[in-house]
Amino acid sequence: MYKKFNLNHDAVKVLLYKLNNVRGSVEFAEKINTPEVWTEVGKAQLDQQMVKEAIESFIKAQNPSMYMAVINIAQT
Repeated sequence: MYKKFNLNHDAVKVLLYKLNNVRGSVEFAEKINTPEVWTEVGKAQLDQQMVKEAIESFIKAQNPSMYMAVINIAQT
């Protein structure tokens, strides 16, 4: 439904936070390939201590804004 109405950011949030489906959200992000979706995926991956994957997602999003969070989590 979200995809039909081009609400991709909302769709990935449902996958991540309602269904807790990180793998599915990555597959969705690969299909949609927008910075907003990749950023949201990266944030969720950081929350789950998936540092390498989160860095890859932020690179795909071309979004360096979360670099301090990445560094803090990587140092723990």
